[in-house]
Formats: sequence, C-alpha cells, structure tokens
Amino acid sequence: MDKKIKIILASLIFSSVLVFLVFLYIASVVMNKIPSKIALILGFAVTISDSLAALYIISRPTTPKK
Repeated sequence: MDKKIKIILASLIFSSVLVFLVFLYIASVVMNKIPSKIALILGFAVTISDSLAALYIISRPTTPKK
C-alpha cells in the first residue's frame, strides 16, 4: 500500500471518530436521549478501536514500486 494512501485512510478513520463523538455528545447532552455514562463508555470504546485500526493501517509495510 502506498504511503499517501495509508495516511489518507488513517486520517479518515480519525475524522470518523470525531464525527461519532460529536453525534454522541449531541445525543447524550443536548437531547438527553442516552445516559452520559453509556455515552462515555461508547465513546471510549469506539475511540480505542478506531485508533487501533488506524495504527494497523499505518504500520503495514508499503509495497515497493516497480
């Protein structure tokens, strides 16, 4: 995988985490639809899993160009 593609994929994963956390904040604090403890646990779990996925993509070896 090319280095530029890996950086783009990792940044997309991190930006999706931010979008999810914003929606989680709106649902729990603004609309009071989700209890705050559940929102905190969900946010923590999603952040950790997406960060691990981004680190996996970054750490994969790049394919040499021929």
